[in-house]
Amino acid sequence: MLIDTHIHTKRCHHAEGDLEDYIIEAIKKGIKIIGFSEHAPLHFDLDKRLTQEESIKYLKDINRLKMKYKNKIKILAGFEIDYIEGYETQIKDFIDKTNADFYLGSIHFISLNEKIFTIWDYKEIQHNKILQHEYFRLMIKAIKTKLFNSISHPDLIFRAGFNEISFRKNFEQIFKELVKNNVCYEINCSGMFKTKYNPQTDTMDVGGFFNKKNLFKASKLDVQFTIGSDAHKIEDCGKGIKELTELVKLNKLKVVFFKNCKKQEIKI
Repeated sequence: MLIDTHIHTKRCHHAEGDLEDYIIEAIKKGIKIIGFSEHAPLHFDLDKRLTQEESIKYLKDINRLKMKYKNKIKILAGFEIDYIEGYETQIKDFIDKTNADFYLGSIHFISLNEKIFTIWDYKEIQHNKILQHEYFRLMIKAIKTKLFNSISHPDLIFRAGFNEISFRKNFEQIFKELVKNNVCYEINCSGMFKTKYNPQTDTMDVGGFFNKKNLFKASKLDVQFTIGSDAHKIEDCGKGIKELTELVKLNKLKVVFFKNCKKQEIKI
């Protein structure tokens, strides 16, 4: 079964296409479960995410489309929420008010010495061990809050030019916390296609940062997974999902999705 539970639309103000465009594309590609995960409101970076009012309309529109396409595809409503230390109460309040199917927790921003770095400041991260440490510290805190059903693209730091060995111990701790707190690891297919920072040439090289060893290690420790393309364009809906499905089958990874924040196991 093909499933894609990480989709963005024009509503987040930095993607293309609207909800129904992706639903139609998913049906064409044989996807049986599609989950939208628009960026939740945040007190900064205001122009790349939904507002509170837009979030409510987004959920209403998804509920309408759930009924329209109920015989063709399962549609889920979710949010990708940036974990910001010290804003746990605000995040919980947003979750309580929206009552979506699932919530992805992300580490996109790292605060250090009164400056906010982004995870795509790859050159800075490559050469700053404190930023690297903070990335994992924040992820563990996000997991321990139990506010999120799954952590989206936890391996995103590999895009800064690292290999699996660099952070093996860090991820082993992440895997343990995921299992302990009943939180999933998102397998993000965009890692197959995006560029990766090359510290030798100071360029972004084609090749992606998808890390199979991480998945295999996590699986052995009983980590469960969600799957998403992280599409920001209609044509990218489901991109990499078929390839990933073969990997999942071959290695017997445990894949789930969430409906009303309750885990649903599926057979891929």
